[in-house]
Amino acid sequence: MTNFIEFLGCAAITSYEHPEYEGWSSSAAPDVLAFIESGCSKLPSFYTSNAHIGVETLKIADSQGVRGHAKDPINRRAWRRDFTFGDIQETAEWLAEVYCDIDLRNEITGPVDGYGRIIIGAPLWIMTPYLKDVRLYEEHIPAALDREETSRTDGASGIWGLIRRGRSREKRAIA
Repeated sequence: MTNFIEFLGCAAITSYEHPEYEGWSSSAAPDVLAFIESGCSKLPSFYTSNAHIGVETLKIADSQGVRGHAKDPINRRAWRRDFTFGDIQETAEWLAEVYCDIDLRNEITGPVDGYGRIIIGAPLWIMTPYLKDVRLYEEHIPAALDREETSRTDGASGIWGLIRRGRSREKRAIA
């Protein structure tokens, strides 16, 4: 695959713009988008630091499209949220232009939702050994993905899309 745009339709940033998308959408999304489009060089007026808007960016990546109770691990699974397209199943190599690298461990807030670092940028390419490793959620039944996730984790992981490595977490969902 050379370009995800061949596989994905237009990406909405809020449910106000596209009512066919349901679930929570961040009111900060337009500011986050403007920040990203500026290459993280122009901080929107409401925000006091890159860390401040970075946390809002994390909320969008981790929670946008959640329906029902946001703390319910089933609702937070990436395929159960609108605005989330798919993930990479096994192995992938990524190359991205990094606009902003925020270490929350050095901020007054500390880590947020288990994340100590937020990297904002634009992926230039993603390479997998097999095209089938790219899983687009619209091609799957959510209940089947739930069963697969439960059997994969033996019920240990409450939030799909997170890999536990020691004390850190790595996000694998494409949002």
